[in-house]
Amino acid sequence: SKAVREVFVRLFEEGLIYRAHRLINWCPRCHTALSDLEVEHEELEGRLTYIRYPFADGSGYIVVATTRPETMLGDTAVAVHPDDPRYKKYIGRMLKLPLTKREIPVVADDLVDPEFGTGAVKVTPAHDFNDEEIAKRQSPPLQFIKVIDDDGKMTEAAGKAYAGLDRYECRKKVLEDLRELDLIEKEQKHRHSVGHCYRCKTIIEPYSTSQWYVNVKGLAEEALKAVKKGDIRIVPEGWVNSYYAWMENIKDWCISRQIWWGHQIPVWYCPYCKTEEGQHQGDLIFIRFYKPIEAGGERIQSGTYTELRLRGVSPEDILKYANTIEIDQSVRALCSRKDLKECPHCGSTELLRDPDVLDTWFSSALWPFSTLGWPERTEDLETFYPTSVLITGFDILFFWVARMIMMGLKFMEDVPFRDVYIHALVRDSKGQKMSKSKGNVIDPLIMIDKYGADAFRFSLAAFAAQGRDIKFSE
Repeated sequence: SKAVREVFVRLFEEGLIYRAHRLINWCPRCHTALSDLEVEHEELEGRLTYIRYPFADGSGYIVVATTRPETMLGDTAVAVHPDDPRYKKYIGRMLKLPLTKREIPVVADDLVDPEFGTGAVKVTPAHDFNDEEIAKRQSPPLQFIKVIDDDGKMTEAAGKAYAGLDRYECRKKVLEDLRELDLIEKEQKHRHSVGHCYRCKTIIEPYSTSQWYVNVKGLAEEALKAVKKGDIRIVPEGWVNSYYAWMENIKDWCISRQIWWGHQIPVWYCPYCKTEEGQHQGDLIFIRFYKPIEAGGERIQSGTYTELRLRGVSPEDILKYANTIEIDQSVRALCSRKDLKECPHCGSTELLRDPDVLDTWFSSALWPFSTLGWPERTEDLETFYPTSVLITGFDILFFWVARMIMMGLKFMEDVPFRDVYIHALVRDSKGQKMSKSKGNVIDPLIMIDKYGADAFRFSLAAFAAQGRDIKFSE
């Protein structure tokens, strides 16, 4: 819509929307990035494996505990707490990474918990959020080695013995190989929280890729002030502290998604311009297809934009059949309110549209004013913005409510509503959220037909308490 594109362009021009290559939550099945809020955590019974990492000089080893042995193939260090007396003398020494020919250092970082496992942790910057931070803090920063791809399969960087394996098949093989080398100290059961995709329930993978983000720190500060000053009242008050905690610790919002439906990001790239370093941008755009496509008498699986065009693949087929399009950070982003037909720098009419769409909550965050005609100053906008009360469930307090407040203050210079009433959720008899995929939904129309509308209303009213969920069954 016009409002969505206007907001995107304004934030982009202010430098609040930017593209960055960093670790994100990735669903290998849906092939899309997920925000922290879209990851559902579930306690699972796993295994903690204690692995011996030998010193490079053969003088002994350090034992490292991990729940994800397959990622050790991408380790670039072992970290210990700087004040841990057990390991102080080892900081700076080199270890031989098992199952590889690489050597990695022992580094110190305050993030390491001396009480977890052995107090020494493997550092895999390309596949763990904490490890990414540890890697960046080192001087020089640690190397990032990507050993799991966007399909959840092992890359060539994992080594010939493991490349192409599913991540869980690789886990089994890594453990088998470690046992053969007598490098496993012990194994024990370990219950821990595992993130799942909220759509398909696949276990998510921390994955390094280029995505679009909104710098929300300044927006969140204004949204915090609005509640603290009383411009917005949240009821029940018990949710106020939750709102404060989330807003005070907010991270930049990943707004790009790699799915079919959504508002397409209004950005284009010119394959024929050069970067500031003098490289042709088409050489920095890498495309991979779902399956090989026919072009010029050959079957093509992947290549740079320049290579594919030289081999006879049309721009239309590139967009139609592309599985992933990876665009280097140095490629200039052309953001526009209107569809670009020509590069403003070189005049080329062959432009590549950014393939990603926006997080659905981006457009939803504009709902209080976009539905009233904004960016035009309509009569409805003047009359009905802000509204009085928003009634919603607690599960979208951060997905939607907080973001509506931020966007309303940014673009309307006023809060979108005066009161937020947080109501309970109706859950099934086991306390689980009702969903069609689980088959635990109670159809109110069927209940009304069987027991009558008054009985159904009374049942809900009798169980309802302010802000408390209802466990409901027939």
